[in-house]
Amino acid sequence: MISETAPLIVVGLGEVVWDLFPSGRRLGGAPANVAYHATMLGERGVLASRVGLDALGDQAVARLKQHGVDVGAVQRDAQHSTGTVEVTFEAGTPRFAIDGAAAWTRPDWTDAWAEILSRAAAICFGTVLQAFPAGRAVLQRAMAVAPRDALRLLDVNLRPPFDTAEAIESALEAANAVKLDEEEARTIGRRYGTSDPAGWLIERRGMRAVAITRAESGSVLFTAAGSDEQPGLPTESPHPEADPVGAGDAFTAAMACQLARGHSPAQTNAAANRYAAYVASQPGAMPPVPPEIRGL
Repeated sequence: MISETAPLIVVGLGEVVWDLFPSGRRLGGAPANVAYHATMLGERGVLASRVGLDALGDQAVARLKQHGVDVGAVQRDAQHSTGTVEVTFEAGTPRFAIDGAAAWTRPDWTDAWAEILSRAAAICFGTVLQAFPAGRAVLQRAMAVAPRDALRLLDVNLRPPFDTAEAIESALEAANAVKLDEEEARTIGRRYGTSDPAGWLIERRGMRAVAITRAESGSVLFTAAGSDEQPGLPTESPHPEADPVGAGDAFTAAMACQLARGHSPAQTNAAANRYAAYVASQPGAMPPVPPEIRGL
């Protein structure tokens, strides 16, 4: 039985990178963002990833550790550099150019990973790492050791050219819950020949929950019992340099924490929607989170 007070282990499995914005460098990567936000929400956020044995790797590990993220499963690679991503914006929408030869694309399965993943209440992962053989191998091993009742939350995160059919299918096979945005839902619908991707994911792929985020229009959370819709939430006094990068990952983290604690779909969707709206009102994917937002 899950304690109401003891922190749950919420693992972000996959990439940690430095996002290179026109305005400067910020730490990111969807699984790293999830681990950060799970920590902000009071759980034991763990990052399972790989960085180079370089200055950027040192800085990434130190930054996450400073914020309380468990970095014991972050591997160091002497042969490949810490990942970077060029971030640009088109009509306010972020676009990403990902370095596909970085250390995070080559994770190794280790005893440390087996130990932490065997105790995880939630494991959050994306499709990007699944475009690489090493990524598919470690995800399969992770699912084999994870507790039977663990939440296995796929954040679809389609990022060309890493949005291959093999990557998507590998990720779907491992998941029991999915979060995706409206564009990604349409893409899944086209690829699998369905006009109702959420219903298809629940009925045909056995997902216990499917969340579709709609940016400033809010979110919808689907389960076999029905759906819950949340409106977009205006944020008081948004930061003048706010950007939407990381808001989806914040939603994923809050969704994972809520579902892992057994909260209802309506409560889960409301909490995740509110938390993501706050992150979208701030600059970067890992902004400071005030206590009133952490409490949801």
